Amino acid sequence: MVKRSGVQKKLGLVQRTLRFPQRVGLRPAEGVCIRKFFESLIHMVSVWSASQHLVLGQQKVSEKSTEITAIPALLKLLSVKGCLVSIDAMGCQTEIAKVIIEQGADYVLALKGNQGDLHTDVVQLFTAARKQNFKNIEHQFHSTVSKGHGRIETRSYWIMGDTEYLLGAQKWSGLKSIGMVESQREVNGKIRIEQRYYILSLENNVHRFAAAVRSHALYRESTPLDFGCRFC
Repeated sequence: MVKRSGVQKKLGLVQRTLRFPQRVGLRPAEGVCIRKFFESLIHMVSVWSASQHLVLGQQKVSEKSTEITAIPALLKLLSVKGCLVSIDAMGCQTEIAKVIIEQGADYVLALKGNQGDLHTDVVQLFTAARKQNFKNIEHQFHSTVSKGHGRIETRSYWIMGDTEYLLGAQKWSGLKSIGMVESQREVNGKIRIEQRYYILSLENNVHRFAAAVRSHALYRESTPLDFGCRFC
C-alpha cells in the first residue's frame, strides 16, 4: 500500500468535493489543482455566483498558460451583462478588465504590488485624502461593525472617482473609481489593522462596492483553496 502525503490527501478531498458537492456538503473550490486518476493534476479556474451560491462555469488552465489567460476565455463563454465581477489581485489585468466591460458587466479588481505604479498611486491618493479628512475631495464612505466569537471587527469602505491622474489609467477599460477597505479586528484587547485597495468600473456606489468585497471575502474564508472570481 502506497502512503499518501498530507498534500495528496487534501487534493483527494478537493477532488471528491468538486465531483460530489451535494454529498460532501462543501462548496466547489475555484482555481484549484485537483487530482485526476491520482496521476496528474488539473488546474481549473471557476466562476462562482455570490447570489445563487453555485458555480457558473469552469475553464481548464493549459500547462503552458496561467489563470490570466484562462479567466478571459471563461468570461467570454458566460452571459454576464449587468453583473459585478470581483477578482483577486492575480486577475487585476487590463485584458481581463476589457473583457468584462465588453461583456456588459462591471468589475471590482483587487490591487496589489503586481501593478507597480498604479498600486503606488492609489495608496498615495488615499493616504493624502485621509490626512486631510477628504476635505473638498469627492468620495463616498460606508462602515460596518460585527461582533462575535470574542472579537470586534470594523470595516471601513471608501471610493473616490478622480482617476484621470492615475499613471496608466487610460489602459483600463471602464475605470471610473478607486476603492479602499480598512479592516480593524480586535481580539482579546489586541488590534490588527489591514488595508486593501481596488480599481472599479463602478461610479458613486460605495454600498455595492462594500457588498462585493464582503461576499468575496466570505467565500474565500469558506473555500481557502481558490483564486477568487465572483459574480454578484
